[in-house]
Amino acid sequence: MKKTVSLILVIWTLLLTACSAENPGSETTEAAATLPPVPGVTTAVSTDTERLTPNIGSVNFGGHVFNVLTRGTSSATWYSRDIFAESITGDIIGDAVYTRNTRMEEKYGFKVAEKGSKTPAAAAAASIGSGNDEYDMFCFKIKDDITGLILKGFLNNLNGVSAMNLDRPYYDQNSRKAFSIAGRLFLVTGDMLTMDNDATRCVLFNKALFKEAKIENEVGGTFYGLMDRGLWTLDAMEKAALVVTSDLNGDGVMDLSDRWGVASSAFNALALYNASGKLMFEKDADDIPYFTAGTEGSLEAFSRAITFLNSNFCRHYTDAYTEGIPQFKEGTLLFYSAQLADVPLLRGMEFDFGIIPLPKFSADQKSYFSTVTTYGSNCIAIPSSVQDTERAGSIIEVLSCESMYVLTPAYYDVSLKSKLIRDAESAPAIDIILSTACFELGYMWNWGSVYSTVTGAFNNNTPNLATSFRSSEKTANKAIANNVETIKAFEK
Repeated sequence: MKKTVSLILVIWTLLLTACSAENPGSETTEAAATLPPVPGVTTAVSTDTERLTPNIGSVNFGGHVFNVLTRGTSSATWYSRDIFAESITGDIIGDAVYTRNTRMEEKYGFKVAEKGSKTPAAAAAASIGSGNDEYDMFCFKIKDDITGLILKGFLNNLNGVSAMNLDRPYYDQNSRKAFSIAGRLFLVTGDMLTMDNDATRCVLFNKALFKEAKIENEVGGTFYGLMDRGLWTLDAMEKAALVVTSDLNGDGVMDLSDRWGVASSAFNALALYNASGKLMFEKDADDIPYFTAGTEGSLEAFSRAITFLNSNFCRHYTDAYTEGIPQFKEGTLLFYSAQLADVPLLRGMEFDFGIIPLPKFSADQKSYFSTVTTYGSNCIAIPSSVQDTERAGSIIEVLSCESMYVLTPAYYDVSLKSKLIRDAESAPAIDIILSTACFELGYMWNWGSVYSTVTGAFNNNTPNLATSFRSSEKTANKAIANNVETIKAFEK
């Protein structure tokens, strides 16, 4: 597929085909070719292809200002760039956001406005506490910030907002399934946003080291070839890491002057565990989370992940931006487990690198799995202070739908053509990474301090978590029960 057409055209074709299949002949479709092009995005859409549109009628919002509270631009990595753009500047993402907003503002009679804050959760709580109907939407960090607002009753249940058609493909169904608790859904991700993609985990590898060390002979092919055949596994990653790890100066001490197979932070213990296809918390038939990491299979997966990350080919670091990324850029590291947001930081890297998913734990595993870091990911949430939730939901709906045709292709264009990749082979890898995104409630909520238990096991090289999890399970389930009781008290 990638050999015959551009990836962007493929993505558009798949999206449009899916949309047509959902509503064939529906009044909620229109000819996609009637819309002007998005600056910087090369696309070719057939005139006979039907385009999905929001089913909200021809409503006009009378110049309403749709105010969104975000985390702003204070962080060099986790900054807001998908909500508002003032004008066309030549930045592909910014231009797509501007085009999306302008089209929808003109069509439906509203205006998008953004207010950034270094402490958005505190700003949100203060605004709601004062009784002001100040913000129509919150869009900032899920872990701690959004979860804290949920328990205060400061967010609307999106399942009760009829204007939002949550079954539509422009809402991320993996996030919808993960974030729902007791039938209530207070947040979701989707095409309106790009930071959930940025926060998705992947593995970067040094192509020069791969070639120099003749790793292909050791693992039975290129990493891309293994990935395509479903054979990119933790065993293959370990074999490759062992080949390149070397005490280069011969002083008997492995440090930054030597060559390493893997560099890792504590979070990767959880990411690798998720890559095995397991989560620390599942949901029962009543949509109530329960602790599952204490089962035999989960304990084995954690043990293997922590043992792998404490092997003699793996160097630990505490700060990605001062330790992990610089080591990879120096060319003395084969594998660096990252998130897609890190990849643009490597534009000045001298050595070519590739991008692949987190490895499977076994070749017969049904899929790759890619953890989304909910510390980095933003979300869509409607404050409880909003007086007209249907208006807010309708505007979210039109922006989300338009984003599927405007912002998502632009994100791929930036990611795959301009910033992220140095080889065409990485393109299908990124498709796999983003299509297998998973959300870990154990990290997001840290019930029973289970995530802290995992990081402690990584730091102390104590891979047997059976005893720790036995005590964590009781605490976690009690915390869940308290949270569920609180959430059930909110209007459904």
